[in-house]
Amino acid sequence: MQGEAGVGKTTLLAMVATHERTRQRFRRIWWIDQPARLEQTLALALNLPHVLADANPIARRSRLAGQLDDHTLLIIDNAIDGEFDLTSLHGLTAHVLVAFETEPEVLDPDEPLPEDPEGVVTLRVLDDTAAIDALAYYAGIEDTRRIRGELMQIANALGNYPYALRLAGHLIRHDGLSLDDLAEAITLDGTPAPDPDAGEGEAAITLNRALDVTVSALPRDYRILYEAFGAFPASGAPFEGLHAVAKIGSPLAAELYGGVVLAERIEDRPDNVTRFVWLAHAEDAPPPPQGPAKTSIVFWGFNDDAPGSLVSVLRELSDRAINLTKIESRPRRVRLGHYMFFADLDASTAEPRVAEALAALGRRVETVRVLGCYPPAPSSPP
Repeated sequence: MQGEAGVGKTTLLAMVATHERTRQRFRRIWWIDQPARLEQTLALALNLPHVLADANPIARRSRLAGQLDDHTLLIIDNAIDGEFDLTSLHGLTAHVLVAFETEPEVLDPDEPLPEDPEGVVTLRVLDDTAAIDALAYYAGIEDTRRIRGELMQIANALGNYPYALRLAGHLIRHDGLSLDDLAEAITLDGTPAPDPDAGEGEAAITLNRALDVTVSALPRDYRILYEAFGAFPASGAPFEGLHAVAKIGSPLAAELYGGVVLAERIEDRPDNVTRFVWLAHAEDAPPPPQGPAKTSIVFWGFNDDAPGSLVSVLRELSDRAINLTKIESRPRRVRLGHYMFFADLDASTAEPRVAEALAALGRRVETVRVLGCYPPAPSSPP
């Protein structure tokens, strides 16, 4: 879509992003309001920062495109006509919506509006008559004959922008704001709204205030991510910006996946220990360790929405003097109120009491799985 500044492009993008059908169609909706940082934003969002080191732009986009699936929608706001090259999107994804800011149009009122090219929608400022009618419609005002002058003052102060008129109309209709109060509220720096009878030579005061919905239209996790991206200049990502979206990992992970180690020994307590888990197929799992051990399990499929049901299940552990060091629940995504439970046992699967407890647990629940048995962390870091 395209249109001059303030005409409502961002608002329309937000409506698309939050629409129920959009949410149903796409699992990921990524809003990028700084088009110059498109590749950088995608590389960081896809955990592919090493792609930015490739000097070949075609190769960079090809590697990024390989990670953008059919369930990802890109929404790009604040593109400037003549500065943002649409060809940079070619080969990335077919699911993209771009808002271009164009210069204000000067149209001949006696000529029909120019037709938009295929795939393009132009948002335009309304003329005075249409702006008055739109404001009256959204405000629920049926008879405008005696107040057209006041309506024109407000419409002109809002730049005759359709979405600004809609917002003002709703303030009048639903919040009971009077025309005089609204006219006073939208003055700039104490300057009154323009007089509709003023001569052409007098400067008009307009309110070109884009609605600040770019970030608030997004889910919370994306919102945090893109607020962090706001620290990145187009020329490169500074330490502070990268640190905002950095992951805690091992040096081996950085080596395997081309990551950059930003900082080491980041703990705020000298005795803090971060443990990493090596996953393997069950047939490749090592035997339980000799000596003290912990066992991680997950179980689900019992009457978990009934009072005391979890306590009765866990009694299979407590009755055998097996201590729990952690228990967490996660939604099963089958229906509301049903969960899977992750628990850490302070015991080894090699112990008979643990084998008995797991067997008894298996008779009470639909599924129980042993995720691993491993040595406990040392009491103090090495």
